[in-house]
Amino acid sequence: MKKAAQRVGFFSSIHFKITAIFILLVATATFLSGSILIYQSQRALVDAILKKNLAACENVRDKINNFVRQAQSSVELMTLTPAIKDLDLSQIDKLVYEVVSEHEMLDPVAVLNEAGVVIASRNPQEQNKDLSQTEAFLRSKSKSYLSDVFFSKTGDPLITIASPIFDRDNFKKRIGVLVTEVKLKSLWPILDQTRVGSDGVVVVTDKKGGLIYRTGGVQAGGLWQDEAVRSALKGKTGSVHLRNDLYAYLPLEGKIMGAVVIKQPAAEALYGVEKMKKQSFLLLAVSVLIAIVIGLLLANSMLVPVKKLLLGTKIISEGNLGHKINLRRNDEIGELAASFDKMTTELEIQRERAITDELTHLYTHTYFFETLRAEIYRAKRYRTRLSLMMLDIDDFKMFNDRYGHQAGDEILVKMSEVIKGCLRESDVAARYGGEEFSILAAETDKEGIYALAERLREKISEEMFLEVQGKNMKVTVSIGVTTFTENDIAQDIFPQDFLKRADTALYQAKDRGKNCVVQF
Repeated sequence: MKKAAQRVGFFSSIHFKITAIFILLVATATFLSGSILIYQSQRALVDAILKKNLAACENVRDKINNFVRQAQSSVELMTLTPAIKDLDLSQIDKLVYEVVSEHEMLDPVAVLNEAGVVIASRNPQEQNKDLSQTEAFLRSKSKSYLSDVFFSKTGDPLITIASPIFDRDNFKKRIGVLVTEVKLKSLWPILDQTRVGSDGVVVVTDKKGGLIYRTGGVQAGGLWQDEAVRSALKGKTGSVHLRNDLYAYLPLEGKIMGAVVIKQPAAEALYGVEKMKKQSFLLLAVSVLIAIVIGLLLANSMLVPVKKLLLGTKIISEGNLGHKINLRRNDEIGELAASFDKMTTELEIQRERAITDELTHLYTHTYFFETLRAEIYRAKRYRTRLSLMMLDIDDFKMFNDRYGHQAGDEILVKMSEVIKGCLRESDVAARYGGEEFSILAAETDKEGIYALAERLREKISEEMFLEVQGKNMKVTVSIGVTTFTENDIAQDIFPQDFLKRADTALYQAKDRGKNCVVQF
């Protein structure tokens, strides 16, 4: 009697082992990818908050600079009033009080004559005082002088603006100086508009770390020794997550030197992130279970070919029509892959026909213009060099009329061959229309395009002949070139205008006797 074959237990079977390995891989991959996604999302949110706070720092800096510019302009306008320009003492005091009431930020201190002596002041004790050796007088000979930030006895931040008073008839001659103090405390309500959450703090210091402003109305005047402030005072700009706070900082440059820092508690800024993280891990656990179920349903021989098919279609959809899937299977997926390969081959042929001139095998006018638009956009965005060349065959109509269109076509074919032989791989040459050709040269400056045009012109003049009725007819071209400039970027020039410049240069070459190069 034969012994019965031993039945392999399910837990010992290869099927079970493969299934177990597959489940483990799917679960691990799903968990890791989910964890990475959560971390990346958190990092992205932190970066977004830091970027937003850095933008707020820039906004604060702009407000400060605008405030100081406004104060400087107000002081300079005061020096143009008749009372100040004529040093009319009877009117100066009245004007000073009017300015103080109109501009709360300003506190006109004194008017000095051309010798630096105080002739009018809100402080009677300063009358007739010699200030000729002060920085305010010495450094305001031809333009306004702005002092560094200093602090009053009460700790209020101030700066001094000294503006020269010029002779009414001789503007170059200084006849006095108007010295004014600017109350930076007037800036606080403007800076209070910059809010960073409920507990975020905006700090502005002078170049020595003296506190000009701090959110919450804290008295200014003290030193601020924060690490971010020290970095900003060294000229550094940045944003960083340090310990339990998010910092954004930048140097305060311009009329006032110092630092701008925004400090926000990480717990407040990332409250939404932490909440999202908990929810994401819960969803991740559910997703792992779903992934295992779906993975088991799809774990069969179809997975690999489908993945290859999807990868191939993605490459094709990105414009690589030369890619072939080459999936050899005797089923519907194999037929689908073969259809894709056949379709892409036909599309590639049709695309080449659509963008290539049938006679010269150069690019068509339409394709060239699309490329020109793309290259101009790239040149504007990345400030790269770009040059354009337009060629026209001299006396082409005479060749056509005298020797027939077949002779004209022969010239066009030979011309395209010469052009191809002179260009780099990155250059784009096209038959622009009739006997006119265009060449787009990326990363080429005006010297480079001119040298290329001259080389091409000489080669055509020396080597191109049309043999007709036993005669060698010389062929020449006129060429116009132009180059994309910084001014073109500033004016946001259009492709049509760029083409028109090259065309204008081409017509100038024709007017100069042909067989030459003209650069616009």
